[in-house]
Amino acid sequence: LIDSDHMSIIIFSMLLGGMVAVMSKSGGTFGVVRALEPYATTPRRAQIVTWVMGVLIFFDDYSNTLIVGNTMRPVTDRHRISREKLAFVVDSTAAPVACVAIVSTWIGYEVSLVGDALVKTGSTLNPFSIFLASIPFAFYPIFALTTTFLVAVSSRDWGPMLKAERRAATGEIMSDSAQPLADYAESDFAPDDGTPCRWWNAVVPVVMVVGSTLVGLYFTGRASLMASGDASRSMSRIIGASDPFTVLLWASFIGLAAAILLAVGQGILGLRESLAAMITGFKSMFMAFVVLTLAWSLGQVCTDLATAGFLKGAVGPNLPPAALPMVIFLVAAAVSFATGTSWGTMAILTPLAVPLVLETAQGQHHILAATVSAILGGAVFGDH
Repeated sequence: LIDSDHMSIIIFSMLLGGMVAVMSKSGGTFGVVRALEPYATTPRRAQIVTWVMGVLIFFDDYSNTLIVGNTMRPVTDRHRISREKLAFVVDSTAAPVACVAIVSTWIGYEVSLVGDALVKTGSTLNPFSIFLASIPFAFYPIFALTTTFLVAVSSRDWGPMLKAERRAATGEIMSDSAQPLADYAESDFAPDDGTPCRWWNAVVPVVMVVGSTLVGLYFTGRASLMASGDASRSMSRIIGASDPFTVLLWASFIGLAAAILLAVGQGILGLRESLAAMITGFKSMFMAFVVLTLAWSLGQVCTDLATAGFLKGAVGPNLPPAALPMVIFLVAAAVSFATGTSWGTMAILTPLAVPLVLETAQGQHHILAATVSAILGGAVFGDH
């Protein structure tokens, strides 16, 4: 049985991956980074600029890590900042910002998992509105972003990081025992030599995606309410009645089209080169599609086995609903730490936790939002 929402999420992820690839190949994403580089004139400013770039490239955690890490590495090396510190700043901004951004390669996956869990329990709640409601409860991602910024601003270090920074101050940027992974600077996403790196070639497509998403959510929500005879103008009700899967699909298509038009229109890439970059972006999302498919399968298995009912009987009488988000966060952190994958952890826990909360905390939507956030935050925390 083909689920149209599932297909929408797969196509959305594919199109967004293609957009990111075209933006990178045309030099747009690197242009954003290079526009900020002149401000990195001291070790402290270099760390702050690295943090800012990590937050600005919010649409994909892998692109964030590869682009910010590779671009800022010569800058931080020049200012004798250890590779350990660079890795800390880059990694502590990549996933945390991607998992709470309203538009990213994570959002479709997260909304899909929550939506599936809601459907399996017969709930009519809107998964995108639940995701938006969960953002204020995203304590670990917010904590990670805040702490990284404070460390960069204060230049305060302790423990092994302090030793690494003292070593780097002597000119030894990397430890003798370090084993660097492959250099991704020459990846398929990197622009060719001589490519003009213009920041607006990345900013415009992203703005188009975000803008299209917001406009689409409003109009589909309004249309749905009016069709049911509801004249409410409350934004929460409008977003709750919207069709997020269709909106995200069209928004990613508009963003991809904008990225290609900018690259071809300025003569940076030919149409053939743009399409080749787009297809490379499609291929980069293959593992995401595999995880998505397995996650949907796992959710169906949990439904068929009545796992949520079992958990309610085993956990419900012994644990107050208000404690569920904390416990789920700890479980998510443990699973993610053991498996090393944030997405896999979300796939395992979302089909179990969401029905459990709906059963034990009926009508308490703030606990549901906190639980969704606990899954996402715990998955990133354990992965880190």
